[in-house]
Amino acid sequence: MDEDVRELVESAEFRRYHKEQQTPRFNPFDVLRYAEYEIRHSNVLAWLLTPGESHGLGDKFLRRFIEG
Repeated sequence: MDEDVRELVESAEFRRYHKEQQTPRFNPFDVLRYAEYEIRHSNVLAWLLTPGESHGLGDKFLRRFIEG
């Protein structure tokens, strides 16, 4: 094995990163079986980000989204 690769694989930082990547993260869209429907997610976000839509929030969601 190449020495650079060996150092990477043996490093604690790499092992920690690899472990984090292997840990499943909760995704409510997976639970609802909607994870693969990106266009629907985009439609919902567009609806929430449009102040005049039927959600009744006005620009509150948009402002919070921009503020982060």
